[in-house]
Amino acid sequence: GPFCCYTVVWCLPMVYFEPFAAYRPSPEVAARVPSPPYDVVSTEEARALASADECSFIRCIRPEVDHPAGTPYNSDKVYATGVKNLQRFIEQKWLVQDPVPGYYLYSQKMGDREQHGIVGCVSVDDYENGRIKRHELTRPDKENDRTRLTDEQSANVGPVFLMYKAQEQIDAFVARMLEKEPVQSYTAPNGVVHSVRVLAGDEAIATLRSLFSSIDALYVADGHHRAASAANVCRMRVERANARGETVPESSRAFLSVVFPDKQVNILDYNRIVKQSGGMSADEILGKIGESFDIAQCSGAADARPSRKGEIAMRAGRSWYRLTLKRQESQNSSIADTLDTMVLSRVILAPVFGVEDIRTDPRVRFVGGSRGYAALEAGADKDGGVAFGLFPVTADDIMKISDANELMPPKTTWFEPKLCSGLV
Repeated sequence: GPFCCYTVVWCLPMVYFEPFAAYRPSPEVAARVPSPPYDVVSTEEARALASADECSFIRCIRPEVDHPAGTPYNSDKVYATGVKNLQRFIEQKWLVQDPVPGYYLYSQKMGDREQHGIVGCVSVDDYENGRIKRHELTRPDKENDRTRLTDEQSANVGPVFLMYKAQEQIDAFVARMLEKEPVQSYTAPNGVVHSVRVLAGDEAIATLRSLFSSIDALYVADGHHRAASAANVCRMRVERANARGETVPESSRAFLSVVFPDKQVNILDYNRIVKQSGGMSADEILGKIGESFDIAQCSGAADARPSRKGEIAMRAGRSWYRLTLKRQESQNSSIADTLDTMVLSRVILAPVFGVEDIRTDPRVRFVGGSRGYAALEAGADKDGGVAFGLFPVTADDIMKISDANELMPPKTTWFEPKLCSGLV
């Protein structure tokens, strides 16, 4: 939540995870302020949210919505608007700062699933030295945008979603805290219920500090660009302070996060559509793929959906197929190389379709698992494309790859539900 105030103690063997005094929506506008994260809505969707309600926090995280269509998102005037909008939210008391530092219990309920994370501040030092572990490369344009906005606003307007290896004692503490009434509960348009409980007071803070003293690593689940931008801003501010002979404020060395136990995190598949099949018929595509996969024609999408790692669903020529890899990867393969996203790129997309880089090839479109196989089918059937459905990676996959200092391909994980912005 935008600003942090606390005492920082560095160079510890465990991760740094500290309380802070968050800005939260006032009760009068509690259902109007929260917005989706900045990177899951298109410009048009962001504009629609902003026009529907002046209190929508989308104005603070996507300030281009207050400029004419076509205004570059990274222009000076857009960042100036981001600063002005955040100041207005505080002046209007749409966001109010808590009087004392604390942690926050952030709960999300999606259907029958629930997950409970602790909101607190983690350190840039831990991010730089590898105690906060990453599994994805960032895109320079997105990283630069979030860096500039964070620096101009002097605020973390969106939390980084982190995981830790679940601990029974933390689970038990969270279960006790869930007996408290939420100070805020918000039902998003997609039906997900987001609730916040304040964990302030000496006892709660001391207990959480003690519990997290046994955690020696955190893992970035969602929010690689927000984490990288926090590190960039810290570096920039240290350089500026050094040039003036000053010391950087301690709050610049920390950033907003929500940490969840790995066993609660829900990861969906992240699928691909190749928009044109290069003039190949479905039979030609199947012939080429059949060298590496056993192919079974399926009665529909549900039948084709992978049930385990090594299986891939394919939609081609208005039919569904299930592909099963004939041989497992060699012992010498990296962990990342065994992911189905990597197998798909290496064994099908590159040799069959000539897709060498999924990040830059305009024929490749990514479809998050929350949109279902109907979106894959419609996308493939339009313009004679081909769609691929993948088995989701697990939290354990992410942690093993991060521990090995390896990287996943882009668009491998789709976390659902997403964290709200403007809630804490």
